Amino acid sequence: MADPSAERSPKSLRDDSDRPPTPRSGVPTHLAATRTISAPSVPEQLSFETHSEEQTRAFGAELGAAAGADVLLLLGAFGVGKTTLVQGIARGLGIDDIVSSPSFVIANEYTGRLPLYHVDLYRVEQMDQVTLEALAEYFGGHGLCAVEWPASLPPDLVDDAVEIELTVTGEHTRRITLLSPHPAYRLVFERYAARRSAKARP
Repeated sequence: MADPSAERSPKSLRDDSDRPPTPRSGVPTHLAATRTISAPSVPEQLSFETHSEEQTRAFGAELGAAAGADVLLLLGAFGVGKTTLVQGIARGLGIDDIVSSPSFVIANEYTGRLPLYHVDLYRVEQMDQVTLEALAEYFGGHGLCAVEWPASLPPDLVDDAVEIELTVTGEHTRRITLLSPHPAYRLVFERYAARRSAKARP
């Protein structure tokens, strides 16, 4: 068991460059009169509220326990609890180290049931080639990548990523929403939401 009083010095990918900021098509409607083409159905989004940081961590632990070598894109405003969720994910992966946001580096690495790559792209407005290649290696590896502030990532790098959004609903409450139809994570959301609903019933 790691000493919880001392934060681990994880491997890191440093953000050393100053980068300048950087700043879908219509579907043909010509259809035969006797034929109807329907748009593909969009799976219903799943969401629920947590009422404390520890509840957010507890849900993150369930995500971590079910996770594979996936890429999770964590969406939400500053201070919404993305790092708190990653702390729970680390717990679910059996990681004892203290997990904190990689404020002065781009990625921290932790060792558990799977490697956890905690990526923070807050200061990256334009992706340089060196950083892009390093992230591609993480994303194509055998670990779980949890990415905060993923807006600068090129779409082709995160085609199969799982999007999870956190929003503030109160001083201590957060809504966590699964935006991607990934079956394993959808099952985690469904089970957790069902348990919370059962507890709420009189």
